[in-house]
Amino acid sequence: MLNSNFILMGFVRLLWYSLVRFRIRRAYNSQSWNKSISLALTSENCPKNANFARDIILRSLWNLNSYQEVVDYCHRHDELRDSVYLLRADSKLKIESHVGQKIPESFSKITYNFDEPISNWYQDGSFLWFCHPHGWVHWEMPQAFSLEETHDALLELASEVLLAPFVPKTRKIMTKKRTFGNHTALSYSGGIDSTAAAILLPDDVILGYHYRSFPSNIRHHLAQKTFDKWQKEYRREVLIFPSNQEEIRTFYGKKVGFSTDYASGVHFILLADHLDLRSICFGTVLENTWLEKGVKYRNFAESWHWSYWKKRFLHAGLELELPINHLTEAVTLKICSQHPLHNTINSCSRGIKQGCGECWKCFHKNGPLGRRINPRSKEITIKLAEKPLRSGFHAIWALKTQRLGYLAPQYDSVLNQDLIWWEQAYAPGLSIISETMREHIRLQTETYVPFMKHPRLLRDVNLHDD
Repeated sequence: MLNSNFILMGFVRLLWYSLVRFRIRRAYNSQSWNKSISLALTSENCPKNANFARDIILRSLWNLNSYQEVVDYCHRHDELRDSVYLLRADSKLKIESHVGQKIPESFSKITYNFDEPISNWYQDGSFLWFCHPHGWVHWEMPQAFSLEETHDALLELASEVLLAPFVPKTRKIMTKKRTFGNHTALSYSGGIDSTAAAILLPDDVILGYHYRSFPSNIRHHLAQKTFDKWQKEYRREVLIFPSNQEEIRTFYGKKVGFSTDYASGVHFILLADHLDLRSICFGTVLENTWLEKGVKYRNFAESWHWSYWKKRFLHAGLELELPINHLTEAVTLKICSQHPLHNTINSCSRGIKQGCGECWKCFHKNGPLGRRINPRSKEITIKLAEKPLRSGFHAIWALKTQRLGYLAPQYDSVLNQDLIWWEQAYAPGLSIISETMREHIRLQTETYVPFMKHPRLLRDVNLHDD
């Protein structure tokens, strides 16, 4: 009889738990967010319903646009600290803090000074403002940053990387040369290429992320997950610099984006004195150095681009470092796939968990890693038909690796070749890495991949002939 009572009581308890979940779910499904929160709060400490109740509370807070409450709730519960909603709420709060950021009243009547580009920089508290010919952009800087203590040559270089394509006069050097600092920084996106650079570089290199501080289709939470892993597993902090500088291009009929190849690291140029920097690294791969847009070989070491920008950075007391210029995107994928962070690193800026599976980055970055993609998505189909082929030779390698050659039969002559050399490093690329860093990069590279035995195969690349 006693056993029967226990069984009956257990059945009644389970029935009660089910009834509670039903009421909570009904309120949530009817979009009664406050009601669903109130009901769920009565069960959030109940062993049987706790996970369900906390998930409903979190989702309801998100649907109420209560982003700060989402963050606070996640931090009160350890099991929610890796929640996608926490990352998304953090992102929303960062953007909201910058959207509508008003130009300080004292700057409102200032216009761009074409004759003295470095005079267009202003500071208001922790915000650094730059007046360009069509308006203003800003950065949120560390509290201790001082514009007055920033060398003029740094402001001059920063002005150039932001405006050179639109205001040619910014290329004129009118400042004294800055002396070198002592530290190195990497302009870090959290994606495959820049993470491969971070892996090869010394552990004391400073990592800094440009955070687009206005609404767009870019989602930052995949990158944030990687940053959190760096912090948790390796005690390496990724500095985050919110800015709307990518809007400058839109005033010149272009899409949102960086004005020049090195605008993605302008925060480190501006902070070079504050951080005592000697060099700034960029995760630029072989497809954009020794190949022109991935389709045709060039001698990058003797190119105008390298000669010009290396000298410009040197005038600002900075080494321009391209620590993975000798690596193809196939190699950066191999490096990341062998690292403990491999399940976290992601180059997709649109997806939530493992990428959207629909974009071009997912095709040639996530696909070769075995992650789910839709090879017939609209974007991938359009890119594969473009001439010259977007991402060039690497896209062909990605097709071959994923056995998707049938999507681009026009490249059969290349697809039928042995492309194992594309998964190896290009030794001549070491020549443009500074002597202080070259040997370290060489040794680190060899721990992951061999160097090409026949580098002439790279020099023969010319997809214009296909």
